[in-house]
Amino acid sequence: MSKLRIGFVILVDVLLFTASIMIYYVDQMVNGALYYFGLIFNNGWAQPYFLLSRLSVILIIAAILMISSVELPISALKEKE
Repeated sequence: MSKLRIGFVILVDVLLFTASIMIYYVDQMVNGALYYFGLIFNNGWAQPYFLLSRLSVILIIAAILMISSVELPISALKEKE
């Protein structure tokens, strides 16, 4: 398995994981600190926000799983040949 390829997969996984953590912190800010500054809950903004934030995290996790489960075994098979 190419060390460069493994490094790239790990780098992409770390970046995607970091993006999901950042989405979590934005969610904490919206659900915590912004109410202190006068944010008023309204389903008009809350439903799309919750949907998009949850879907973003799900897509990021799916990307991590797909990259890791496809790229790493392919690299291992190519090395054996």
